[in-house]
Amino acid sequence: MQNQFGHSESQTKTAVSCCMSACVCVCVADYCAAFCTPCVSLSQYLNTVGEKLNPGIDVLWTGPKVVSQEISLASIEEVSAVLRRPPVIWDNIHANDYDPQRFFLGPYKNRPTALIPKLRGVLTNPNCEFELNFVALHTLAQWCRSRADSTGGDDPNSDYNPHDALQLALTDLLVEFGKSEHPSEQRCIRTPAAGENPLFHAEPLQRSDLTLLSELFYLPYEHGDTATRMLRELHWLITHSCSLPQSEEWHRRAKAFDQMCDAVVQMFNRLSNAANRLILYDLYNYICDIKSGVCLARAHVTALGGRDPHPALALTDDPEPWGFRGGLSGEFQRMLPSHGNRDLFRIPPKTRIYSIRAWTTRDQVTHFFFI
Repeated sequence: MQNQFGHSESQTKTAVSCCMSACVCVCVADYCAAFCTPCVSLSQYLNTVGEKLNPGIDVLWTGPKVVSQEISLASIEEVSAVLRRPPVIWDNIHANDYDPQRFFLGPYKNRPTALIPKLRGVLTNPNCEFELNFVALHTLAQWCRSRADSTGGDDPNSDYNPHDALQLALTDLLVEFGKSEHPSEQRCIRTPAAGENPLFHAEPLQRSDLTLLSELFYLPYEHGDTATRMLRELHWLITHSCSLPQSEEWHRRAKAFDQMCDAVVQMFNRLSNAANRLILYDLYNYICDIKSGVCLARAHVTALGGRDPHPALALTDDPEPWGFRGGLSGEFQRMLPSHGNRDLFRIPPKTRIYSIRAWTTRDQVTHFFFI
């Protein structure tokens, strides 16, 4: 049935393309390796598409998965052989339409530039919010302009380095944050009277703030360095908080964690006062959410250290609602089993001890009971 469907689909798309002079791209049903049965090279559907589809029609491909962590040269050569043409990569590395609490400000990564001559092109499916795609498009453009013989990894000898590309993109993004929504608009400037002190001085946004923001909202399969360090420190502080009295190391690391949390709060404050309100409006819900989560963790560590326990974290019958994140969606997620394959910290499996002995006649009654 799938083979017949692939044949009919190819005939229809070929007929349509004959009536059009423009370039035609099609998204086939099995648009990633995970959908192919039993695999890419043996997929009857893809082989039929490759054989029957007009060679002038391009085929979209997302890689090993719908959201691919990496796309290797070998995988592209395999699907190209089946389709009888190089694919067009439809890349979902920066897509966030599947999780409303995340967006991605990390670089275009884990796609070697050796892929460039092996492809018909690359399309990116970025964040839903338009203004948040500056880094995604900037780093993809750098990748496209790099030499086709570089790895696209963290090799210092590579023509394209994701870390360097990210830093360049963030430098240019800082300039965008400083642009007013209406640059030609003339605003009245109020001058404080004699003896009057202004109540508030907005601190300018810094490049380090954007670096921190990127590391908090990095890529689908990995956190940035600062985010990972904060998670590890919080885990260590919680697991070592039961020792009485708490060690000097615990208090030292708690202070360092508090400083990291404060950096997130200060980043939030400076972003909130940025001149470019268009970017801020798309960004605000995300930074507000991460600031609230970090502040909850900060208050919990403060309580563990015996310093002014936060009332919202107290185990009462009537807690504050903002102490529970996620609403109904969060309730569902907490009730469902978690496979833990992406957990940063995994609970080791419980050990069971069995005593092995020979069968005896006394076991007969128990055995028949269970049968």
